[in-house]
Amino acid sequence: MKGISNVGFTPRSIPIKYIHIDTENPRYRERLILKGKRKWNEQELEKIIEEKDIESIIPSIRKAGVIDPIWVHEKKKNYFQIVEGSRRFVALKFLNSRTDVKPPKGVSYDVVQANVLPKNTPAREINLRKFILQTGKEEWGAFNVAAQVYDLVKKDKFDIQEIADHWKKPTQWILKTIRNFQLYLEFTKWNKEKNLISEDEAPQKYTMFQEAGKNIRDVFFTTDVQKEKFYELITPNAENVTKIPSVVGIGGLKTLNRIITDENVQREIIRKPT
Repeated sequence: MKGISNVGFTPRSIPIKYIHIDTENPRYRERLILKGKRKWNEQELEKIIEEKDIESIIPSIRKAGVIDPIWVHEKKKNYFQIVEGSRRFVALKFLNSRTDVKPPKGVSYDVVQANVLPKNTPAREINLRKFILQTGKEEWGAFNVAAQVYDLVKKDKFDIQEIADHWKKPTQWILKTIRNFQLYLEFTKWNKEKNLISEDEAPQKYTMFQEAGKNIRDVFFTTDVQKEKFYELITPNAENVTKIPSVVGIGGLKTLNRIITDENVQREIIRKPT
């Protein structure tokens, strides 16, 4: 497998009317699932970003415009899709739409500085650049990071070492993240067959795999039968009781990790409904 090509970029000033938000932005993957949707349209995602994510950057952009260039991919003439910089773009677009807000002298709200990736940039490289550039700006959340790492390896066929080198993370951390997300995907498949929790609740269960300690992994993550026992512990049962409802707190995942090596505990916690 080849590494990232040395595709260059061109700095340009681009009218915001030619720029389009990335509706597959991996930062908003979990939020997409939680809303029970399969795909955003541009207007929906822009509205979410405007309502949730731009308040902190509006004052600086209002005063000086976008100083740090956004990254875009030139899809065709006068059509540029954002690779990194959605929040800055939406903030600028919001200010440009306000008739009661005028830019200071020397500042423009209808043009943005951008680093432009050429039309022939491979899709797999764009996916990696999204990940590397965006995660360096604002916290993504564990689920979104894990989902993108998994896709880069499984779908885009990057070597784990490539991702580690570009993201400056230990290979063991990336291997563990991939393994945790694979466990989560196996859980969602099991859950879909059982129809126990809704699809839009499932991403909240990812932390149960991410934060599972060594004892839990040794006991539950070794065979399919044991995995199903773990799935049952973190899912509401017939009495509508979730035996392990959270990571921390009394009766949480961390408590389970301390006591699960005791065979009597294993037997009792699995056998008793509550």
